[in-house]
Amino acid sequence: MGMVKTLFSINAFFLSSIIIFIIAFCPSAFADPPPYPQDAVIDIYGQSLRPGRGYFIYDIISNYAIVPSTAGPDGCPIYVAISSSSSIASPVSFLSAKGREGTIRLDVSVTIQYTNPPPCVNSSLWQVAPPDKNKGGQQLVTLGGEQGKPGCDTIRTWFKIRKVQRYQERNIYNLVYDPNDVCDVAVQTYGVGYGDSRNEVQLLALVDVSPIPVVFQPVN
Repeated sequence: MGMVKTLFSINAFFLSSIIIFIIAFCPSAFADPPPYPQDAVIDIYGQSLRPGRGYFIYDIISNYAIVPSTAGPDGCPIYVAISSSSSIASPVSFLSAKGREGTIRLDVSVTIQYTNPPPCVNSSLWQVAPPDKNKGGQQLVTLGGEQGKPGCDTIRTWFKIRKVQRYQERNIYNLVYDPNDVCDVAVQTYGVGYGDSRNEVQLLALVDVSPIPVVFQPVN
């Protein structure tokens, strides 16, 4: 009996040691699951992005917000850009191609729309402009997108949000043009990155490499 008690005591000691080790070095094993889907897009405060809610989008390289802008001193701000001369951020809202879902998810197409649009634009919805032959086929991101259901007729207005793999933080993302889930047509995948730079304004365009890393800050 003494031997049995000794073995039981040793086993209990090792079991309790393992439990203490797991609690000390693997606290996530006992943590509550997050209150959002695993593929949710997360804002800077650790909350999932919600359709229809206002968010500021910041380029973490320049630390400036992405705003509507002109390409010069005059005219209507029809371009999506990063402007070092703009001190006011403009909020956007997202709408998922999956309709009434309560969360914006990774790799699911969304529309992006400014919630306080300039009065001179007919639509504040982001879109991919046709190739500019004078700029080597560059495709800028502009305002004026056509509202509508997911499909080939609205293919230029759908973007995706993807996690940036080289950063450890979960809330840093790329914006991507890859509308294969809204239109069954072969379209090359592009990131949203730096296009032309004009008069302290960095226009955004589709790029093959080095899309800009962004974060999302809720308005309230």
